[in-house]
Amino acid sequence: ALGGADEQPESAGRRDHSERAGVQLTQDAPEAEPAQPQAAYQMSLFPTEEEQIAYIDTAESVNNTPSAFSAFILQDDIDHILRTGGNADEARMKIAAEFSKQKPIEDRAAFLKNLYYGGSFGDVPNDADFCANGIVTADRRITPKLLEVKKVYQYVSFALAADGKSVTLHNRYTALNLKDFGLKYAIYRNGKLVAQHTAALPDCAPTKRCTVDLQLPEIDHDGEYFIDFDLLLGNDCTWAKAGYSIASEQVALRTVSHALSAPAVAENAPFKIHKEHGSGKNIIVISTGDAKITFDAKRGYLTALNYGGKEILHRLKGFELNWYRSISNDGREWQNTTTTLGEFGYHLDEAANTVVVKSAFTTQVGEASIPYTISYTIYPGGTIDVDASFTTGEKVTVPRLSLQSLLSPSLENVTYYGRGPIENYPDRKNAAFVGLYSTTVSDMREYYVRAQSMGSRTDTRWLMLTDNLGSGIKITADGTLQFSALHYTDADLWDVRYGHLLPTIERREVVLNIDCQYRGIGNASCGPGPRQKYEIAPDTTHTMRFRIESVKGQVITH
Repeated sequence: ALGGADEQPESAGRRDHSERAGVQLTQDAPEAEPAQPQAAYQMSLFPTEEEQIAYIDTAESVNNTPSAFSAFILQDDIDHILRTGGNADEARMKIAAEFSKQKPIEDRAAFLKNLYYGGSFGDVPNDADFCANGIVTADRRITPKLLEVKKVYQYVSFALAADGKSVTLHNRYTALNLKDFGLKYAIYRNGKLVAQHTAALPDCAPTKRCTVDLQLPEIDHDGEYFIDFDLLLGNDCTWAKAGYSIASEQVALRTVSHALSAPAVAENAPFKIHKEHGSGKNIIVISTGDAKITFDAKRGYLTALNYGGKEILHRLKGFELNWYRSISNDGREWQNTTTTLGEFGYHLDEAANTVVVKSAFTTQVGEASIPYTISYTIYPGGTIDVDASFTTGEKVTVPRLSLQSLLSPSLENVTYYGRGPIENYPDRKNAAFVGLYSTTVSDMREYYVRAQSMGSRTDTRWLMLTDNLGSGIKITADGTLQFSALHYTDADLWDVRYGHLLPTIERREVVLNIDCQYRGIGNASCGPGPRQKYEIAPDTTHTMRFRIESVKGQVITH
């Protein structure tokens, strides 16, 4: 994570671009400028203010429209200005061509909002999306990267006393006194706000420390408690209003174990196991209470999960391995992937009153072979504990080990208790505080110029996906988990290239990923890859466990 003990060392490295291989840069003599024709209000390359005003007045009087660009200008003049106005002739020609179509002004405005990068217009050589690797997008959108850098670079640090009754602030500014700021702090229990206070800060000169007493509520022995601090501007500035947070921190007041306990089971919900054979099918249907869970014994996959008549899965797509992720720092192309079923079995454990279904697979990704197993322990009423294991070889060549499924399009609402509200990753989560967040699958997308894998949430205790009536599923981690819920697959995101084209690949269904292992994002755009502790360990069996249960009436307002 940036700024911490694991901060990436500086490096002069820069990622490679294969599209530049074999391209030789020459120093050809520049073309001679053609003579400018003598025309009324001819627009030179650098017109004066008077020339611009006169030109616009003439254009608008001719066409009676405020769209002066498409008014009385010769096409040759437009082409010349665009060609000589910079080093992206193709881009400027495309803009000129789009405007020459005389589309409504709304369409032209929408076109100009699209963000492109090197190579988008056939320009060679180019830097691909390296020109867009900043922490703010070209249209000045706030990004999770920007908030991460703000958090790491903040000039005030917070240290909570061992008894939790006071906090010490270290002023690392060189010219500002903390007495001109305010302190706000909030206490949360299991993600829900239980108390909030403000406090004035004493005189605290640059480089000095000051201590503030805290008002804490009673802390019980069952809940998980966090305290969030914010240092607030005391007065309006030219760039922000009073009350704006310029430094923040989250500290755990009390931690708890997130291990799964024995589930609540339904009474009078005996198991019924039904087999369907024929026509190439080998289906196992397990019914209990109002739940019906279906497996394809021939392929080994969970294919239906039905609670109270509501189907959770989409197009029979239960959990299977997803190894793929592609980001600008770690660009990868999809490889042909084949999965074979090695073992499938199920049995009714009468002593434990459960049905256990187990599948063992081997997935081949290029030259890499990944054995993995999924075990489903089904309880009366339909609660399911999922245990998954993935075994890596001597060399790990995949960036993630995840279980992916497709869920019903109706499960658009997402509530989770974990790090947020912004996307976050194992090595980029300083600015993402643990909390209880509510959003939608559509809003979990990010606005990358170069479309790529996105939307991850780490350290998640539990998540719910529900329809507008509050019915759906809750997934609870044995410990914590990392997940994403989007309307896109990772392969589709990488293939479409541009962020503004996401609507063209948006799926109705929910693409849910629950990650067992996820390679850190590193800093390979201008430096090294992830630090060793954020790599997926080789020669290791990686495991995860989580619980699925039905929920009803969980209506959440966003």
